[in-house]
Amino acid sequence: MHRKSWIVAIVIVIIGVAFIFFIGQRKQANKEDVEEEIIIDEYLDEVKEYSQYTVEISVDEEAKFYKGIAQISYIHNYDRVTERILMNAEGIRVSSIQLNSDPVAYTEEKSDILIQSPFTIEKGEELTLTIEFEGMLDNNIIPTILAFDEELGWSINNGRKKDFGPLIELGNYVVTVFTPKGKYPIGTGIIEDILESNGMIETSFRANRVRGFGIFIDDHMEKETINTEAGYSVVLYYQDEDDIAKELMPEIEKSIGIYSEIFGMYPYEQFTVIHKKDQEGKSYPTLVAGDFSTWIDRRNTLNILVGKQWLGYIIGSNRKSDSLINDGLLEYLSKRQYLSEGQMKSYIESNEGSDDTYGLDNYQAIMNMFYNIEIRLGEEGFMETLRAYYRKYSFGRPTGYDLMETIEEVTGKDVMDIYDLWLNRTMLRGGGIYESNNT
Repeated sequence: MHRKSWIVAIVIVIIGVAFIFFIGQRKQANKEDVEEEIIIDEYLDEVKEYSQYTVEISVDEEAKFYKGIAQISYIHNYDRVTERILMNAEGIRVSSIQLNSDPVAYTEEKSDILIQSPFTIEKGEELTLTIEFEGMLDNNIIPTILAFDEELGWSINNGRKKDFGPLIELGNYVVTVFTPKGKYPIGTGIIEDILESNGMIETSFRANRVRGFGIFIDDHMEKETINTEAGYSVVLYYQDEDDIAKELMPEIEKSIGIYSEIFGMYPYEQFTVIHKKDQEGKSYPTLVAGDFSTWIDRRNTLNILVGKQWLGYIIGSNRKSDSLINDGLLEYLSKRQYLSEGQMKSYIESNEGSDDTYGLDNYQAIMNMFYNIEIRLGEEGFMETLRAYYRKYSFGRPTGYDLMETIEEVTGKDVMDIYDLWLNRTMLRGGGIYESNNT
């Protein structure tokens, strides 16, 4: 009897030790996750308060045209003062703009709206813009403030440097869309509420800390939702007659999981995918759309559109040269997922051809650059660098040179010779890349 009690006591002690060890491991893992989030949150708090967009959009009965009104609360978080505000409004016609409740002068050129402020906008200045607008649903829907450059400020197309791109300033959005019965909006962020009355559907969206807002309006679509262990949900919309959902949803999860492993956790509540036959591939913050019918579409188009969330929206750039670096890295990481080591080597060597590196296009040159960087750093060093890059520059606007500096900080290795070869030599023939020491 005493022997049995002794054995039971030992078993209880072993179970207790194992349980304590398990809890300790969980706490350590959670601590690491929290520390990563703290790093990002501290960066966000240090940089800025976000612009607040409150938008109402009404769609006509045929769901072809819309009218809208947007109230934007903008805080100028930059040392450089300005007397104008530059907005992106591609495909949008603006009928009026008010600044702090007073009508204000503005000009439209191509996809830009340049608002002339009657006063100098200082750091910390809080402004309210009220904009009435309209357009067709196959274009951009909401006018958005473009990212301000601390060195160059805002400038219109004819005065903008060739290297400038249309990056949108981070913002928080509350968007209400009124559609005729039978037409349903799908948008960036999450749906907060849906009301039906008098033959109209009122759908309210919320999205925080995003670079722009995408909306698709269509007939009823089937919907499938999964909640991931990481805490965000994946929502897939597809047409009634399409049985692709069972194949597509695992591919979406896999793609998000791969980029989360490479860079860091997907930071939003929801990721939405629209699959529709003959739909052109499009990407917005938290939202992608396309025709993903074949495995090639899923391997290439879907994978790139998903990765754009990390390299394009979370890590952004308002200079075309730096955007090209992000896009090229995304292309490289995408191919890296499905090509073996030998296949990747053959692919890169076929791009390089002879010693003449001037025959490559922009993306090929950048993919070659990152291939050679990974060879020098090794896989472990390369992946450690990408995670550090994500932690340091999430929701920021790093340059290509910032990435090279991150590589040296993490690995202690200098790769500027590779950067100079594949960017400055190859890309200066017309790609708009500036010298590496001009940041």
